[in-house]
Amino acid sequence: ASEQTTCYYEFFINLTPATGNSNGQTIALGIIDRTEEKIREAEILRRDKLMASLIDSNTTFVVRINLKGYYTYVNRAFCEKFGYKPEEVIGRHYKFTIYPEDYALCEREITHLFTLPEGAAVSLEMRKPASNDKYLFTEWEFVLIKTPTGEVSEIQGVGHDITEKKLAQLAIEEERNRLEMIIWGGRLGTWDWNLQTGKIHFNERWAEILGYRIEEVDFNFEQWQQLIHPDDRARVVQAIEDCIKGNTAFYEAEYRKRAKSGEWKWLIATGRVVERNKKGKALRLLGIHQDITDKKRIEEVARISEERNDTMLRTMQEGIVIQDLNGAIISCNHSAEVILGLSFDQMIGRTSLDPNWRAIREDGSPFPSGEHPAMVTIRTGQPQSNVLMGVHKPSGEV
Repeated sequence: ASEQTTCYYEFFINLTPATGNSNGQTIALGIIDRTEEKIREAEILRRDKLMASLIDSNTTFVVRINLKGYYTYVNRAFCEKFGYKPEEVIGRHYKFTIYPEDYALCEREITHLFTLPEGAAVSLEMRKPASNDKYLFTEWEFVLIKTPTGEVSEIQGVGHDITEKKLAQLAIEEERNRLEMIIWGGRLGTWDWNLQTGKIHFNERWAEILGYRIEEVDFNFEQWQQLIHPDDRARVVQAIEDCIKGNTAFYEAEYRKRAKSGEWKWLIATGRVVERNKKGKALRLLGIHQDITDKKRIEEVARISEERNDTMLRTMQEGIVIQDLNGAIISCNHSAEVILGLSFDQMIGRTSLDPNWRAIREDGSPFPSGEHPAMVTIRTGQPQSNVLMGVHKPSGEV
């Protein structure tokens, strides 16, 4: 036929005696088009083969239970996956094939099935014991099977093993929970910047550090940028741009940001591009920041104190040496250099045990190195004061 479609016809022939004085016969030829009928038969056969392959497949489980909950049918895939023989399952209640903690869920959903409209199904995930003393995650769809008179006779379930997919999901969820614990345990503020829309999402800790409620935080990049201290802004923006362009794998910066109260908060921030398109264009940037204001204040106090001490040591007339617990000099002021006739470099590392001191008592007798005031203090922990000791300068002068 047209377009090379196969058509089916039934032919029949009738032979009838010729009419009149003729001695021959008349042939009657009839043709019936059976194409649509054959197509329907082929479709039914295709569906039957598909259903048979489904039932006998290695990946799809097919089961039936009666209204009392006893198995009436299980396919080969079900038995092989869970380590049963058909005769070990047929006629038994389905409860033993369900992980105990999921039994109530299964009962509830199957009961719910009877309240649904004609032909409706219920879907659920449940765990099933396997032959290796473990359990598998499975996904099922249940429907009611009715008799020709419309009465429910059985419940049919079609299921699949989703263990690999479920374990992957659980691993992702566990990793997410661990990350959240790290974020909250470390008191970290986080932000997620969609570079296509310009929208930045902040977490509650980010808002809290700057004195905002999370509902008040709805900044775009320009607004976020304006919160950075003017002296730090160019440096931070440049670091972010380098990261977006791919010049650096991530960016890290210490900078000040204005809180809601107007106070400047010191933050340490780290971020990186987590999504790019096929051309390498950055699409998404994630980052964290931590409040280091208190740490910076302590460092500033220590710096001021150190500068004050250095100034005091430099201007004192008294000689000062600082020794470690081995008695070695690790620092000294200028007056000590003048008094002892040694430069700073000559002094560093020299200990009280060095015989070049040629230390003497007031009466001129040797002053044993173990009795030097510094060594006594190191050994006993007790301060030593007003100890008179003579030392020889490199020039020989005492």
